[in-house]
Amino acid sequence: MNQNSRAKGIPFYEYVTYGYRVENRKLVIDDERAEHVRWVFAPFLEIGSCTELARKVGARGIRTPRGNRIDKKYLYRMLNNRAYIGEAVHKGDSYPGEHAAIIDRETWDKVHVILQESPESAPPAPAPTRPRC
Repeated sequence: MNQNSRAKGIPFYEYVTYGYRVENRKLVIDDERAEHVRWVFAPFLEIGSCTELARKVGARGIRTPRGNRIDKKYLYRMLNNRAYIGEAVHKGDSYPGEHAAIIDRETWDKVHVILQESPESAPPAPAPTRPRC
């Protein structure tokens, strides 16, 4: 059934993006969680660190839909999830989605300028080499 649905362009949601829920096979905004998503983007603009943001999210008691704590890896994925600007991604290509955006494009762009400059997003430094004897 999933293959036929995908072939017809009907979305299939195995995992629903935080801030949305599925109704009649379409993503709709979950108001309470969407406020959490907006809150995540706003302080990131000020602090620019997923590590520090994870501490703040934990202090607010925000959890994943499964009840787990939100760590910096989860936040990094949130900040890079194009669904929040109303887009759908399929095989690496982005398309206008049928769902409403939670984050405006201006905020998205500002966050991504920070992510590109952030040392957290840079690849890890190579391990020091030891001289061979």
